[in-house]
Amino acid sequence: MIITELAKKDTYVTNLHLGVTDATFSNVGKASTLDLFKIAKENKKIKARAVFTIIDSSIDFVDTKTFILKDSNNNTVTFIINRNVSHDDGRVDASGKVIIGIDSTSAGVNQLQKVINAINNVNVMDQTVNGGSNQLLSSLTLNITAIKLDDKRILLEQDVEGEIGENPNVYDENSNFSLTNFIRIQHSAILLNFDLAALKEKHIYDMNNSAFSTDSNYKVYLKLFDVGEANTRTKDYNIKLSILKNNVSFEEGIGSDVYNFSDGGFTNFQKINDSTNWTNTSSISQDDCVNNYYLFKSQKESITRGNEDITFDITSYFKEYMNTNIQSSNFIISFDIDNLFDEYTYFVKRLGSVQLNSKIKHPRVEVHIDENKVQNIENQTKKRYFDNEEIFYLYNKVSKLENFNENYNVKVRLEYKNAAGTNLLDDGANSHIITGFNFRDYRGTIKQGVKKFTIPSALISRFNANIQSDITSKDNIKVSFNYYYDNGSSTIDIKSESITFYKSEVTSSIESLRLLKPCIKMLNNVLDADDSIVKVVIDFIDLKREYKAVNIPINLSSENIGKVYYSLYDVDTGEILIKRSEADINANEMLYDGSSYVMNFFASKIYKNRRVNFKFYYNDEVSLLENVLYDKSFSIRF
Repeated sequence: MIITELAKKDTYVTNLHLGVTDATFSNVGKASTLDLFKIAKENKKIKARAVFTIIDSSIDFVDTKTFILKDSNNNTVTFIINRNVSHDDGRVDASGKVIIGIDSTSAGVNQLQKVINAINNVNVMDQTVNGGSNQLLSSLTLNITAIKLDDKRILLEQDVEGEIGENPNVYDENSNFSLTNFIRIQHSAILLNFDLAALKEKHIYDMNNSAFSTDSNYKVYLKLFDVGEANTRTKDYNIKLSILKNNVSFEEGIGSDVYNFSDGGFTNFQKINDSTNWTNTSSISQDDCVNNYYLFKSQKESITRGNEDITFDITSYFKEYMNTNIQSSNFIISFDIDNLFDEYTYFVKRLGSVQLNSKIKHPRVEVHIDENKVQNIENQTKKRYFDNEEIFYLYNKVSKLENFNENYNVKVRLEYKNAAGTNLLDDGANSHIITGFNFRDYRGTIKQGVKKFTIPSALISRFNANIQSDITSKDNIKVSFNYYYDNGSSTIDIKSESITFYKSEVTSSIESLRLLKPCIKMLNNVLDADDSIVKVVIDFIDLKREYKAVNIPINLSSENIGKVYYSLYDVDTGEILIKRSEADINANEMLYDGSSYVMNFFASKIYKNRRVNFKFYYNDEVSLLENVLYDKSFSIRF
C-alpha cells in the first residue's frame, strides 16, 4: 500500500543579486515553482567564499603542514599546524607563520575550531608585541572571516565584495585537510513542511503492533517533481537533504515575484521567521539543522540527466519522528557542498510547488508499506496445502462482531486420528494446540471480534513422521479444528470444523496457453480522492479454459498466477501515477486470498479529477518473463 501526504507549505531562499535588488531579503513563498540553482562568478555584489575541510575527522591534522590565504586587498597570511603548542590567538612562529596549536586538542571538530580561532584572531593579535620571541616588524592583516559550517568544514568569506576576492588558495598535500579556491556564488535552497504529526495520527495507533514496528516493513520517500520546460537542463551534480532544527518553523510568506524579487518578508536567506535568523546569512550550516541531519546521514541525490524527479529515502528519519526522538517536520534541499563550491554554474532545476493546480506535481511524502504486512483477512474457503503455513480466523458474531471473553485465551486443537483413535498431530509438546491472537490492521488497531491462528508449515507436513505415511498414500487429509476458551483451569468449547489439506500441485508440465483477462471489481465507477483506503478486487479469468456447463449462473474464481504487482496510469494523458515497483518493498503487490486478488488502494487527493486505469504484472511460469495485463476498456474517475 502506498500512502501519500502532500506538503503543507514550501518556499526557496536565495542570495541572488539583480542590480538594485538583493534577493537575500526577498520572499518567494507563493511562487508556483521551487527553483534550485547555483551561479558562479557572475555578480560584483557577491563576496567570494571558500571551504576548508577535514579529510578524516578521526585523526589529527599533520604537524608542520601549512596553508596560505589571500584576501581581496592582496594581504597574504600563511598558517601552520603545530602539535607541540596550543596557541590559536594569532601569534606567529619564528618564520612568521600564524600558529594553529593542536596540543591536547582532540581530532575533528575541536581542531577545526582551532583553525577558525587562528584565522579570526589574525587581525585581533598585534604580532609586533605578541608576548613571544617571534615579533614581526608590522602586524598582519587578513580581511577574511572564518565561520563553522559543520563538524568537518569551515566557510571562509572575503570581507570585500567582488571579483577581486576570487583568489586561489594553497595548501600542503597529505595534511588531512583540503581547501577550495575563493569564488563568488549565488545559490538557492528549498524549504518544505509536511504535517508528519497528522500522518502519524492517521496511520499509527499502536506502534509496536503496527506495520511500522520494524523498518524492514516499510519505506518512506520524499519526492519532488521536475516541471522545467527548457530544452537544455543543468546536470551532473548532487543535491542533499537536511532537517531544519526542532522548534523552528519557516514562514512561507506571500512572495511570488521570481523575476524581480520585489516581494519582501521572510522566510528569506537572512531570517527563517520573525524571531529566528539563519546562523550564517546566505548559507545553511549544521547549526541550523537537527543533529546528524545536516547531511541527512550523508545521503545525496544525483542529477545526471537534468530532467529527472527527485526522490530521497527518509525512512530512517521517519522512524525517529514516529518514535518522538525528533520532532521537526521541515526539510531543506540544497546543493551538495562539493558542487556548491566548485567553479560551475547549475541553472536551473525547476520543481513543482504547492501552488500548482495539478496536485500530482506537489512535493509529497510517500509511505510504502509491504502489502504482506497490511493484514488482509484471507478467504476461509481457500484451498489449503500440506507443508504450507496457513492462516485461519475465528469470528465472534452476535448480531455484530463482539470481542471474545477477555478472561480466557482462545485456542484451537488440531486432530487427525488413526483407526485406534490416537491423535497423530499430538507429539506430546502441545504443538497441535494453537493460541489465537488479536487481529490487527496495519495501524496496530485491534479488529473487534476476530482471532487469528497461524498453523506452522511443519505441523501438517509430509515431513511429519506421525502422518507421513497417510499423506503419501492420500491426495488429502481432513483435520478437525476444535476451538475453545481456556483460562488455565477450565475450558469451554466454542465450535468445531473439518478442514481439508491437499498435496502441493507438483506437476511435470505447466499450462502455458492461458488467455487471461483482468476483471476489476468496484462498488462504484467513481472514487472519492479523499485519502481513504479502498479495497479493490481483481480476478484474472482464463478465457481459454473450458468451464463445466451448468444451468445456473456461477462466479468464476480467479486464476492463481503467483505474485502480481500493479501500476496506475492516467487514461487521458498516459502519465504514470504509480510505478510498477519501488525499491525493495512490495508496496504495490496484490495478495491472493484463495478466491481473488485484493488490492489495498490509497485514494490520494493527488488523483482528484483524473481518469485512471491499472496495469498488472506477473511472471510467466514457463518463460519466467514478466507479462503485463490490462483492460483497455476499463477506467475509473476520481
